[in-house]
Amino acid sequence: MEVAYRLFYSSSQEFAVRLSIFVVLFPLVPVFVFADEQAKTVEEAMERMSALVEIADKKLATAENKHQVAIDEIEQQAIGWLVTIARTHAGSGRIAEASKTYAKVLEIDLENPVARKFFEAIGRLDEIEKEIAEGKENFSPEVKEKRPALKKVEWRRTDQKESQHRFVRLPNGLWQEISSDGKPQSLLVVVAQFPDLVELRDRTGKLMVRIHDSAFYYSSDGKNWKSGALGRWVK
Repeated sequence: MEVAYRLFYSSSQEFAVRLSIFVVLFPLVPVFVFADEQAKTVEEAMERMSALVEIADKKLATAENKHQVAIDEIEQQAIGWLVTIARTHAGSGRIAEASKTYAKVLEIDLENPVARKFFEAIGRLDEIEKEIAEGKENFSPEVKEKRPALKKVEWRRTDQKESQHRFVRLPNGLWQEISSDGKPQSLLVVVAQFPDLVELRDRTGKLMVRIHDSAFYYSSDGKNWKSGALGRWVK
């Protein structure tokens, strides 16, 4: 009797586990089971495509988030090294060498308080900020990936008072364009990013957006850029 009870109890537990897994995965079954089968209608084909693209986007966003976290950690480690080197130079009276090193810190993080305090003390903060900004405007494709990562999360249009037009970074790492009437538009993927500049594209590759401190630009080929609107980073 005891053996029969154990067998029944074990089978019940196994059945419960399998049932819970089925309940969790059931919404995904149509996507994965029928992904390679011929769709019977236009609507079914488009629905499948949308579902599969959404899954791909989520995988990309997850990978980009992990990459961004790793980059942030590496940058902070590099800043620590550079600050130590700069302090050594400054402590020995080598102000020129300390200035060059602290400038590298601000290229990674323009808001770094240690570097900013140093340049404020020697009266060069405005000059250094200008040099860094001009350097970012003249980047080339070869150095894109060497630039520090973007720290901003929302850019808003400012040349139309009532406009709600903005670009927002989502928690999953993708960017969302919001139209002037507040409606969500295209989802955009990061192509390149810097402390206060980001280049994005939609998943078709037919639209590219470049967001600067004071304006955004758009392009269909990544070469010929047209002015979009004036605005600024608000977060």
